[in-house]
Amino acid sequence: MEDESRIIQVVDKSVESVCEEFRFHSTRFYTENDIVCRLYSLLRDALPDAIMNDVDSNSQSLIHMEYPTPFKCDMEGNRFVVADPDSRFRRGHYDLAVLNPKFVRTHSYTEAYGQKFSQCRETIIPWSEANGPFILYGLEFMLRRKPENKQRDRWNAWDNRMAEFWQDCEKLRISRELGFIRKTKGLFFIRERSEGLERRIASKVPTNGVICWGEQLQDGKDSR
Repeated sequence: MEDESRIIQVVDKSVESVCEEFRFHSTRFYTENDIVCRLYSLLRDALPDAIMNDVDSNSQSLIHMEYPTPFKCDMEGNRFVVADPDSRFRRGHYDLAVLNPKFVRTHSYTEAYGQKFSQCRETIIPWSEANGPFILYGLEFMLRRKPENKQRDRWNAWDNRMAEFWQDCEKLRISRELGFIRKTKGLFFIRERSEGLERRIASKVPTNGVICWGEQLQDGKDSR
């Protein structure tokens, strides 16, 4: 547990560093993936022991982007529901996941990789039920880098964006509730800041969500 707590603390600190960088240098990031990759890089530097051997002595990493959920997801509209395993729905993914070292050490590459749903149900789910979450930290990311042209479009767009953010955070919340993830966080990076916008979205931020504000462009133009 001490090792797990240390890893979670490192992730928390690295997330703070990325949010701080975005706050003062948001124009370094063009896409959500830029931000995810930045955090991935920080974590690989801060967690050299995140590279370890699995049960077959193959070298694996604890840190992964777009790691699949251990369940199928019904995300039609703006809802999020765990779908029946035999349904037509597909699995979702976590933008960034830090796996539990105890899980990686005791499983093969294909088992830890988690791509085969049938194998996932046979290995990952039972392991989590017996040993605790197989993912120590799960994160979702969103980025909004440009304002809307019209006030009406602006508020409609922001309501839609916040509904998408809620959906991502709900996926994390349910994953934790089901015992698959120990800690979760949704990060919404926004460069357009105003009192009106802050008031508009304040009540729509999920409990496991964080808004990371950035500075405006120096020339006052949007980023299209």
